Amino acid sequence: VGLAVINTLVWLAMEGSGGSETRATLLRFGSNLASLLFEGQWWRTVTAVFIHIGPKHLMANMFTLLILGPPVLRAWG
Repeated sequence: VGLAVINTLVWLAMEGSGGSETRATLLRFGSNLASLLFEGQWWRTVTAVFIHIGPKHLMANMFTLLILGPPVLRAWG
């Protein structure tokens, strides 16, 4: 549940800062871009996990995380 809250808060912040579907906002919030990785911005490999482009992307990932995640974790032990 914690990851879902973090993802939702990041998405809301992105929406309030120019929209989660605009390139500038995505980059400002830490989306992954190869040229920036090569410049040494390694942290983008972590922050990109919390970036969701639009409400459909967020909802699909949160559904997977919250509904399918627990049974998968139980199956893996």
